[in-house]
Amino acid sequence: MLQNKLSVFVGICLLAMMAVSCTKYLDYEGEDAPPRLVVNGLMQADSNFTVELSNSLGFIDIGEIQSLENGRVAVFDEEGNFVDSLLHQGDGRYRGNAVAEANERYTVRAVADAFPEAYATDMVPLPVPIVSWDTLFSPTDEFGSGTETLTLSFNIDDPEGIDNFYLFDILSTQEYYVQPFFDNQGNIVGYDTIYIENPSEYSLCFETSDQILINENDLFVGETTFYSCNLLFSDRLFDGQNQRFSVRLDYFQPSVSLVLRLSSISEDYYQYSRTLQRYDYAEGDPFAEPVQVFTNMKGNALGIWGGSSTSETKIDF
Repeated sequence: MLQNKLSVFVGICLLAMMAVSCTKYLDYEGEDAPPRLVVNGLMQADSNFTVELSNSLGFIDIGEIQSLENGRVAVFDEEGNFVDSLLHQGDGRYRGNAVAEANERYTVRAVADAFPEAYATDMVPLPVPIVSWDTLFSPTDEFGSGTETLTLSFNIDDPEGIDNFYLFDILSTQEYYVQPFFDNQGNIVGYDTIYIENPSEYSLCFETSDQILINENDLFVGETTFYSCNLLFSDRLFDGQNQRFSVRLDYFQPSVSLVLRLSSISEDYYQYSRTLQRYDYAEGDPFAEPVQVFTNMKGNALGIWGGSSTSETKIDF
């Protein structure tokens, strides 16, 4: 079942929406395949270029992949002009000083150890903003936890005549919480609002029954609702339209603020993320077809060099 399989990832790497990293590659080509250079890089508009270098493992190899700390990484523009040299920051992570610009194509070139030079070219798409949104609350506070169900709808204006690919996720920050205080008999006599001094941002998972969104994501047989912490989708069903989407957050606490993050991503980055998602769904299923994780890296190397532009919309409750 594994014959001709280019690579298998163990664990999810991600942008995001949004940095790309790698935990393990497993190569298999007939009897075995030699280790390869693995280059995972993200071009985020208005952010520094970042890359991680490591090596893959052959099918019969035993051990862990190694981050490569002695590499050389450079970025060039569409005309082949030098843009930036990325310096090692530790653990195989390389970072530059220049920033990626939307609507531009860049090429990365990397060498490390005795591996051949790896290279790839991709586009940083223009951002597509969320143009409107609204919310609908319904009570779900069955156990006195102060939670509700939040249905969140949002609209985007999809650019006409070009293939667009998107990654959507929701970030949350809890800025305060409500704490009851009691009398001597243990009865609640009031509430205090406690503000958090340094609130942290974290990702929220959500559900959707939106037909466009679930049409491009993998559901098990018989399921009509997709549950995830991010959504990948293209505009092939709504090219050039103002399109509305809906997601639902159960057990939502109104004491938080939300950031809706819509990333316009390159087709290569989309293909990489979709095949990685499909591999995760197939892992451990003896009846599943083998999944080849997409790579756009040339030079007998593996990995992804992908572009992204992100638009954020904050909602305070």
